Amino acid sequence: MNRKTGFRKLLSLVVHSYHTVMLVLLATSSLAGQNNPVRDASAIAALQSSLASMGGSSGWTAIQDWTMTGSVSVNNSQTSTFSWIGAGTEFCIQVVTGGTTSQFFSGHGSPARVVNGTVNNLNYFVARANPPLYLPATEFTQDLANAVLTIQYIGTATTHGVPSVQVHISDDSDTVGSLVTPHDWFLDATTYMPLEVQFRIPPNENASDYTDGTMDFWQFQAVGTLQIPANLSLTTDDGTTKTFSVSSTAFNTGVPPSTFDPPQGGGQ
Repeated sequence: MNRKTGFRKLLSLVVHSYHTVMLVLLATSSLAGQNNPVRDASAIAALQSSLASMGGSSGWTAIQDWTMTGSVSVNNSQTSTFSWIGAGTEFCIQVVTGGTTSQFFSGHGSPARVVNGTVNNLNYFVARANPPLYLPATEFTQDLANAVLTIQYIGTATTHGVPSVQVHISDDSDTVGSLVTPHDWFLDATTYMPLEVQFRIPPNENASDYTDGTMDFWQFQAVGTLQIPANLSLTTDDGTTKTFSVSSTAFNTGVPPSTFDPPQGGGQ
């Protein structure tokens, strides 16, 4: 081997080693970013102010479970009834339209959709993408207590024709979380009451193939000392708008944990 050939091999080895080191550094940096969430003081203060406007953090911290019922219309035509039952991160969502009953269970880590008794099991991330956004104060209470989450102040905006502040929340502790959990709240810049939340809706087949949803809060009502949504709407990418009118809300009724599990023995 002559001197020129040896030099070329040495140079090739050095370049290869450099690329290897850079790849390791990039991978390490990516993992470090996932494990170090952003916790903006201004964003946290905005959520705390919003909680104060909705009855105070002590009142909402005391909430262990909830049951909300009412009516829902689709594009201002078809009307159904709904119920939202939750405790912590577990939930059971039910919509009854004519002779069809559709349910969505968190399933303690094994979520499922059930239509007239027929069970369709879902990937875990589908439930993970469904925090109780319809009950903002409960959602904020959970978010502030979860040190894993990124809570980031984005800036000012205009929402429903009034000045607002935008706060981004996501769980970036893993790749799937960074895909399905991001959502952005828009709070009234004066009262800090929630105006809107934008979030992601992943299909069961692929977490990265998500679409966008927007939930708008049009009216709140008092339940004791707490403020809860009375009228809200959900708009999805396909142009569908569901309008919800909440007729009753009950807290701390002792909802059994089995409420959040799908029925056993249903067809697949």
